[in-house]
Amino acid sequence: MKQSTISPQAPDTAPLAYPPTAVLTTAQVARWLQVHPRQMARMGVPPLKLGHKTVRYRVRDVQAWLDKQATKKVRRS
Repeated sequence: MKQSTISPQAPDTAPLAYPPTAVLTTAQVARWLQVHPRQMARMGVPPLKLGHKTVRYRVRDVQAWLDKQATKKVRRS
């Protein structure tokens, strides 16, 4: 019996495998960023609000947000 070959990084856990126009759930993006789903709004990740309780994220928007976060200067007190 031949085993199927599955990548250790399936698309559900590696959003970079998705095209930039893909739309992800809060749980998918939270796994990508390795944070709790409730942290998504607190962190300021830009959502698509599709309805009363329906929130999704475009891969390209999240990637742009990450790039912006990486270039921000950290303010020290």
